Amino acid sequence: MADIKIKGMIFDMDGVIVDSMSMWRGILPGISEELGIEIDEELSSQVQAMSIAISSQFIVDKFGLDITPEEIIEKVNRKITAFYRNYATLKPGAHDLMPLVRMKQIKVCLATATPKDLASAALNKNDIRESFPKIITVGEIGKGKAEPDIFEAALDYLGTAPEETLVVEDSEIAIRTAHDLGMKTCAVYDGVNDSLLDTVSDIVDIKIRSLNELIEYI
Repeated sequence: MADIKIKGMIFDMDGVIVDSMSMWRGILPGISEELGIEIDEELSSQVQAMSIAISSQFIVDKFGLDITPEEIIEKVNRKITAFYRNYATLKPGAHDLMPLVRMKQIKVCLATATPKDLASAALNKNDIRESFPKIITVGEIGKGKAEPDIFEAALDYLGTAPEETLVVEDSEIAIRTAHDLGMKTCAVYDGVNDSLLDTVSDIVDIKIRSLNELIEYI
């Protein structure tokens, strides 16, 4: 990475900028228990890379549930809205990293599975919204991060070449998609998802436990 000048950065939000993964991991077991289904770790990883609307339809179809996706969405929304508006906090290093990114004139985009209004609420609550002039969600794109569309939309916004763009993620699926597009990747693992390194160590360019560690690469 030392010889690559990073001109653009695409950040995931949950588990990277906002400390919310424990909340998300708690919602899925709670919802699955209510619905009388069992979601294993592999399926959970798939679902977390999708928007709420897409994942709700996916769960209904996969398990043949006698419930509408809209009813699942309502259950989920009640739980997450209160969190993002009132309780979300930043991951360590976020407040220190973003001013440096601006100073280096690196273009920034947020690419997230979280609905835009809730992403904005969490960023505003923590006084960091101005660091992310553009928020792109899988909901508005219509496809999860297993597909390249959201990263292609982010590249279009940034106007940077893939090889000059760093994707900062904590999801194996997202990292592999970005890598396949020729983008540089940074894996964030911090105890919640240490197993990530076992699955992406062969392709990832940077491995960090905290955003503070990313400063030396900027």
